[in-house]
Amino acid sequence: KIDPFTVPVSEKIDLMMEVARTMLAYEGIMKTVFLMILHKDEKLFASTLGTRLDLTTQFINPMITAVAVTESDSQSRTFDEGGRAVGWEWILELDLREKAKQIAEEAIIKVKADTLGAEERRSLILDPNHLGLTMHESVGHATELDRVLGWEADYAGVSFATPEKLNNYHYGSELINFVGDNTLEGGLATLGFDDDGVPGQKWYIIKDGILKEYGSTRDTALEIGLNASRGCNRATYYFNQPINRIPNLYLLPGTKPLTPGELIADTEDGVYIQGRGSYSIDHHRINFQFGGDFFWEIKNGKLIRPLKKVIYKSYNPEFWNSCDAICDERFWRPFGVVNCGKGQPPQTGRMTHGASTARFRNIRVGGSQ
Repeated sequence: KIDPFTVPVSEKIDLMMEVARTMLAYEGIMKTVFLMILHKDEKLFASTLGTRLDLTTQFINPMITAVAVTESDSQSRTFDEGGRAVGWEWILELDLREKAKQIAEEAIIKVKADTLGAEERRSLILDPNHLGLTMHESVGHATELDRVLGWEADYAGVSFATPEKLNNYHYGSELINFVGDNTLEGGLATLGFDDDGVPGQKWYIIKDGILKEYGSTRDTALEIGLNASRGCNRATYYFNQPINRIPNLYLLPGTKPLTPGELIADTEDGVYIQGRGSYSIDHHRINFQFGGDFFWEIKNGKLIRPLKKVIYKSYNPEFWNSCDAICDERFWRPFGVVNCGKGQPPQTGRMTHGASTARFRNIRVGGSQ
């Protein structure tokens, strides 16, 4: 609705400075960051098949961070909803001045928070922003068909989700439904067509917990006998070779009414994780560990204390099969990834993930140093 490139630079700078001043006014906040990415692509595509496309796409990604410091520690808290293919009206709707207060207050809470002791098996409740990264690494890259075929092995390797597992492998519990959707409104991979000229589509990658299909290109789809590509061939710039990319990929919400508050109240012993943190994953996209940005310990259905430096460890079949509850569609939120690295020479890809808050049982959770 509002083209961000027509908004005066002075207005953008005023917003950024006001947000920074708001956070720095809190005692204990020693540093702030405000990152605002405004990006536009204009692409002319022509192929020997007679296709000619003139495409213009753009996205916005605001991110604010507050760093709190004590004599013995420093901790950051970040507000980051990812990128979206929308206008400046989204920035106005976010009310970043109010978000700045929340982020500063939570950074101060976090720096004074306790750490967990030894690793234990506990329940995890994960918010949509956090799940965006988890699904990106353990489902998105694992179902890129070039990795599955062994054609691509850079940036954390190939994939365990090989073609003989299609239609029979229990990737997750029956609640787990992952959709590839390059028609998603506001999605960063919603481009109309990929760089083969294949139109955007919507399809199940995992349905009722079963691996059903992949993100594919014309070359990779042909290799396993598929009738058509899913339109996932994308390059960063005109001088790059298009490569098999993650589509817009999201977890469908639960079908029964369920709020995050009700999910917490139904959990006896666990940790609630908000936002993204550190991560690592092995060369076959099986074993992984993730941190987060903000943490609460749960006891007897209540948030009893804030935590910091929490990590959890799991492996693909265990993790997604341990999901026993997903909040309903009212709590579904997208998260646009603007910096997905892949390829040699490296390219940067963009796609949108999404989820509602979900619970995972009996996962190894502990504290990091």
